Amino acid sequence: MAKNREQDLRALIEEAEEAASLPLDPDKGAPREVNGQAIAPGKWREAGAVDPYGLPQGNPVHPLGMDGTAFFFLNTLGQVVQVPDLKAETIKKLYAGRLDFLYWAFPRRKAPPKDTADPDVIAAFYADPDSINGWDAEMAGNLLYNAAARRGVWRDFEYVRGRGTWTDPDDDRRLVLHCGNNLILRDEKGRYSRQSPGDLDSAVYPAEPLRPYPWGAAVDVSPAQELTKLISTWRFRRGELDVRLLLGWIAAGFVAGALDWRPSIWVTGGFGTGKSSLTHKVLKALLGNGVIYATNVTAASIYQHVGHSSLCTIVDEFEAQNDPAKTRPVIELMRQSSSGGVVMRGGADGKGKTFYSRNPFCFTSVIRHGLRPQDLSRMAILNIDPFEPGDTEPEYKPEELALMGRKLFRRMVDMWPDLQLRLAQWRMALQASGHDSRAAMQFGTLMACSDVLLADEAPDSDTIAFWCEQLAPETLDETAGKQAEWERCLTSLLAAPVEAWRSGKQRTVGALLDAFLTPDDGGGPAEVFGTATTAKGKLKVINELLAVAGLKVEPRHPDHPGVEWWLAVPTSDEKLRQLFRGSDYEGEASVDGAWNSSLQQAPRGMWTLRRSRIDGVQRRCTWLDLAQVMPRIGEEDEDDPPAGGSPARPPARDDPPDDHDIPF
Repeated sequence: MAKNREQDLRALIEEAEEAASLPLDPDKGAPREVNGQAIAPGKWREAGAVDPYGLPQGNPVHPLGMDGTAFFFLNTLGQVVQVPDLKAETIKKLYAGRLDFLYWAFPRRKAPPKDTADPDVIAAFYADPDSINGWDAEMAGNLLYNAAARRGVWRDFEYVRGRGTWTDPDDDRRLVLHCGNNLILRDEKGRYSRQSPGDLDSAVYPAEPLRPYPWGAAVDVSPAQELTKLISTWRFRRGELDVRLLLGWIAAGFVAGALDWRPSIWVTGGFGTGKSSLTHKVLKALLGNGVIYATNVTAASIYQHVGHSSLCTIVDEFEAQNDPAKTRPVIELMRQSSSGGVVMRGGADGKGKTFYSRNPFCFTSVIRHGLRPQDLSRMAILNIDPFEPGDTEPEYKPEELALMGRKLFRRMVDMWPDLQLRLAQWRMALQASGHDSRAAMQFGTLMACSDVLLADEAPDSDTIAFWCEQLAPETLDETAGKQAEWERCLTSLLAAPVEAWRSGKQRTVGALLDAFLTPDDGGGPAEVFGTATTAKGKLKVINELLAVAGLKVEPRHPDHPGVEWWLAVPTSDEKLRQLFRGSDYEGEASVDGAWNSSLQQAPRGMWTLRRSRIDGVQRRCTWLDLAQVMPRIGEEDEDDPPAGGSPARPPARDDPPDDHDIPF
């Protein structure tokens, strides 16, 4: 990549706006200046003006490579174009806006006069611009084919990066701000430079619609403080914590493609909460063309519009009553985006589409969908309560919010080196406070991003401790009651109903096992086991009941003398599959059930693999230690958080202590 001139970002932006138009080519038949020399039409080879791919230097169409019989180029606007062939009409589309270049590079001429052999006359004829009556499509096509082949195999999902902020694959200290029609580069020393969209060797940044540029001058904390004051007027249920998390999501959106983790949020609120004003007006105005905003969406419509960008995606009115067949893939797309996963989709033309998803999502609804743990752990749930009498929605002007957004963008880019340090600081602190690695990534990213907007210096230990207490995992909707996958599967199994024929009542598997393990005191167990009071008699009864579900209780085994009772769960059983019907663990008929691998994620000392005879047939089973399994399901935390009140707040770092100070 040619070295760019270092200069002030404000001047670069002005220069970028002036450089948006396409350059002009010489009139048909006129020479073109290349490397300081005037080269006549078609004479670029003789002049040595050949690029590394065998095309004329300055060729406005750039080869990217090929994949099978498909060829990829950057057209004159810098967009990635896939073509199956290079016939005249296709070539014209690639060179649109620069068609005169074709007459210079690949001229086609009239035949010279037949009535003369005078070399001077013939030379004069060829020097006459009017001798050019077109351009040679076959020559152009052949050269473009060869150029694409010389670039090698091309996979657009691996190399293309659309609008957004990215790190350079060759140097993660350098940021690349793709603003649509221009790239702004920031090196590790904080110097800015500009480049047109295109091929930067390590990645391709195609031209796209304009995204707002960052502010031209350095920015302090005041725009973030002003925004914090604005969004604090909404009645977020968790108060300052939710305001902080929302600010963090906005901040992360400006640099999402460069982050290791892209956090998502879900904003809920009914009539009178101002939810629509917050998301539809404030967030859209702040982010401008840096956000994809949609309602009534499908996953396909999102990734078709998002493409290769890392822009924020707001999905409004994403209600729980919507068709799950449409909403579930959207949530799965969010899940992939958080860590930058590869998304593969089939196409109507029989050709698959593959791309990296790197977009932070914001869902809004009156009622939130029920989310699986793996999805909930990628969310910050922001509930908004209705305004109270006397409250008024804040006044804001879209143009002022747009300006604020550009300033926040500049602040995030300038603070990029600091952000890396604070991300590590917050993640370590959250893990130390009890969060698992994913929750620490989610909330740590939100807190660190908001932190660099609001403070020039890294937070001190008291401030981090305060916010970690607010984010205690047992108090958050996003993490409280979170179960491991094997525990979810076991809970689903124990909650399944089984017909207890002795009492005429329907009981769950868990209730039957609990009755079996409970000493007979004349109460509940007797309703199940009748007159059977010995261990052998109760074992016979419980297994008659559990056989309906394809389960069995096994007594102590010589290989495991320390375990008194086992629950044998077949790896494959159609009756057991019925118990899991409609759950994540149902699986397919006649193969090992999905519950099998889930249960075997339990700690190794809680299970073993053995065979059991169920319904007269030997089955391969996962044996679960009942003494360890039963107490873990549905148990309550011993140390519940204290009711009411909040821990004492440390004073803000730069201000004297005050009752209203919240550390940022």
